[in-house]
Amino acid sequence: MDANGLTLAEKKLNKKLNFHSWIASIIALLSVVVFTFIVYGKAVSEIDSNSISHKKFASKDSLIELKVNRIIRNQDVMYLNLLKLAKKLNVDLSKEEEFFLNSNK
Repeated sequence: MDANGLTLAEKKLNKKLNFHSWIASIIALLSVVVFTFIVYGKAVSEIDSNSISHKKFASKDSLIELKVNRIIRNQDVMYLNLLKLAKKLNVDLSKEEEFFLNSNK
């Protein structure tokens, strides 16, 4: 036993556990990095597939802006569909509808 009251077997077990936790941490970090590169690569390849040769835009920034505008437009359509559903269900959404209509002006 040592000064902390640990036996030799307990010390070896602690070293193994410490080693395994380091390996698990490294694997988790690598998986996050790989996942990030995959997602980034897909985004870049999608932008490249809609490149200037296919469309008449000045830069990739304008393509990104178009994609953001499309996402916003889709969210607006989904919100309007939710308002229609709420009206069908007789839910009072007068304040929300007024806010939405005023925010799109």
